[in-house]
Amino acid sequence: MREILQAALEELFGPGEILALRRLPGGASKEAWALDYQTGKEALPLFLRRAGGGVIYAGTLPLAQEFRLLQIAHAHGVRVPRPLHYFPDLEGREAFLMERLEGESMGPASSGAPSTPGCGNASPRPWPRSWRPFTPSPFPKWAFFPSRASLPGRRPWTWPTATWMP
Repeated sequence: MREILQAALEELFGPGEILALRRLPGGASKEAWALDYQTGKEALPLFLRRAGGGVIYAGTLPLAQEFRLLQIAHAHGVRVPRPLHYFPDLEGREAFLMERLEGESMGPASSGAPSTPGCGNASPRPWPRSWRPFTPSPFPKWAFFPSRASLPGRRPWTWPTATWMP
């Protein structure tokens, strides 16, 4: 995997060296990897999202579509990591590379998990306005999202705790 990443990084950023490549814990259905790429005096913090051995539910977006969605969101000013490169086959699984941002993932931050400072086991706090996944989107409907018919009895892209969102 390191050799394939090295070739892609050289194409994106020029000559350099992968300083660190480490798998991150968590990631229920996808692998998460942090890597640092040194180009001259600059070390670039990057993040690799790679398909796991299966999917949690049938409506999971393929990583190619997730990558494209991030490209569109980033182009429209949404604060998401900048997607950099899509790999259709990275040692047998699709993956994509993006900027690595420091902070906590939405899962623990929204669940009230003990890792969230000041939250402990309390009820989840409202998400910051910048996260607002349940408000109307300025983007058109995309054909790759599952239809309501494909998710019987459920509204797609909602979460039971959406009712406490301001």
